[in-house]
Amino acid sequence: MTTTSVLAPKKQGQHAPRMLTLDCVRAIACMCVVLAHTFGGTIPWDIGSYGVSLFCVLSGFLITSLIIAEERSSFNFDVISFLQRRAVRILPMYFMVLGVCIALVKFGLILRNHEEQRRQILLEFPYWATLTHNFTSNHFLAHLWSISIEEQFYCVMPVIFICFRSCAIRMTILACLAAFMSFSQNRNIAFLAIISGSYLALFISTLSPLKPKIPTASLVLFSAALLAVSMQFRLSPYGPVAVVSFVTLIWLATSRAKNWSALKPIAYVGKISYGLYLVHLPLGLVSLHILTKFGLQDNQWCLFALTTILSIAIAATFWELIEKQIIHWGRVYLRKDYIGIAVAFISPTLVIVGALLFIANCIRTGENPFASFL
Repeated sequence: MTTTSVLAPKKQGQHAPRMLTLDCVRAIACMCVVLAHTFGGTIPWDIGSYGVSLFCVLSGFLITSLIIAEERSSFNFDVISFLQRRAVRILPMYFMVLGVCIALVKFGLILRNHEEQRRQILLEFPYWATLTHNFTSNHFLAHLWSISIEEQFYCVMPVIFICFRSCAIRMTILACLAAFMSFSQNRNIAFLAIISGSYLALFISTLSPLKPKIPTASLVLFSAALLAVSMQFRLSPYGPVAVVSFVTLIWLATSRAKNWSALKPIAYVGKISYGLYLVHLPLGLVSLHILTKFGLQDNQWCLFALTTILSIAIAATFWELIEKQIIHWGRVYLRKDYIGIAVAFISPTLVIVGALLFIANCIRTGENPFASFL
């Protein structure tokens, strides 16, 4: 049982080892979302949003940690390779799930008696397709907004890292962005969670090896107290109080936790959590349809259990048969040729197109496009 640092330098072509504790954190975050969506408004404290917030902090931390590790090993940040890895990891599964769901809605195979929801989903499709769906929806694709938030940040972050090599300047810019986003009253406040995770990675890199002198129990209590305050006073799950709680938790998970083998089953759920997150809400509809045939449609625990089982089974199948193969293909075959560069710039191009589409729509309706950030 040994601890592993995600910030440890790695040789060219070597992949950073996974930390079981971080995979477990990812699993907990994902299951909070599933629980919230299957129980609806009966679960207190909006734990689904807290799950998404925790996942955003973790994502920002991990991605930034990998960039720092690359810079330490090769003294360079390869932005093309970074964008390629993100595209290969995120886009195939995202568009596969999105495409299947849109096709089912378009041809009336689901939501046949919910015409208003079907119309709304089809109207919002251009924003999902361009990774710019940052706003709130109320249907079975509503959870995909967080993927848009993350992809937009990872299109901007390379610019900061290329233009500024100084860790202090990077941290200052991220701190300013975090302060600006903390005033947001809509989904865009989730940027604060991702930025905070990225800031944590930069902070740790300045103190490596990190050996905090504060007792572990004190940090756990500090994190729990902040989370309790955020929930009790109905503060934003993506706001500063909750985010600092999650930053402390991830700091503990990376600096003091150990990779106990008993955590492997939970960690596996974390490993497949991306696919699980994508499919859980559509499969919730399938689960509800199945339970309705047995008169159990009002039993929320049955709905949660069946949705979880189906989602883990489908996500595990996707991971073993599709995702791992695509990731391997990207590592082996993608180069800095025309195809490789085209793959790298899929997300930035889509986000730019989506932004222009959004601005055009705001001009048409007479709205202020910048108001959406506040």
